[in-house]
Amino acid sequence: MSIRGRYKTRQQQVILDHLQQCKDIDMTAHGIWASLQEKGVEVGQTTVYRALERLAEEHYVMKVPSADGNRAQYRYVGESAPAASGKLVCLVCNKSYPLECRKLETLTKHLQADHQFEIDPRYTVLYGYCLGCTRKNKKNNR
Repeated sequence: MSIRGRYKTRQQQVILDHLQQCKDIDMTAHGIWASLQEKGVEVGQTTVYRALERLAEEHYVMKVPSADGNRAQYRYVGESAPAASGKLVCLVCNKSYPLECRKLETLTKHLQADHQFEIDPRYTVLYGYCLGCTRKNKKNNR
């Protein structure tokens, strides 16, 4: 059993399966652990945190730090997010979206050439407002 060439335990597979079932939901590590407990799955919190870090490194999940510095959110992306993609996070609904844009590469090159700063797009998170929340806000302000 392996995830992209690395050994995987039964508990790690359970965590991955749970994330796949909740693929459109952003969850904290604690929330994932609590959800597994409710299903009767015995897995330690530390195991969940370690598995999520590994799955994020291997690009099966997207890890998004919260805008307020609290707990990170995780979302299953499977093979859909390339290693170089960033993330977009809505400040209203907290949903996160993979940022797959060629312009991100252009920005990365600009920052390196003009500002002598190399960013890693895998860790680039842009905070703003999704279309749904923008529309709701405009509707409420009329």
